[in-house]
Amino acid sequence: MATLFGFGPSNPILGAWSFEVIAGVSARIEFRPNLMIAPTGQTSVRYEVEDNRVRVYSTENNEFIMQLRIIDSNNLRLTEDGMSLHLTRVE
Repeated sequence: MATLFGFGPSNPILGAWSFEVIAGVSARIEFRPNLMIAPTGQTSVRYEVEDNRVRVYSTENNEFIMQLRIIDSNNLRLTEDGMSLHLTRVE
């Protein structure tokens, strides 16, 4: 109930992040309170924050999109389908 009214845990992934797509080529992803903006477009989302993990779901069909592991306030790890990406906060 507290999360519905904004009193729940804060979302540590909100903001802009950079990651390397291939050596020397980086991309950017941004997480806003209700929106994820990626190189492929934007999606309305909701988040589940639990300990050092944040799960991202589409609000359009409640489909799971990704899970991020929080390393620290400036670094995240996305591991999906055998692929691992390191995301760094963009200041």
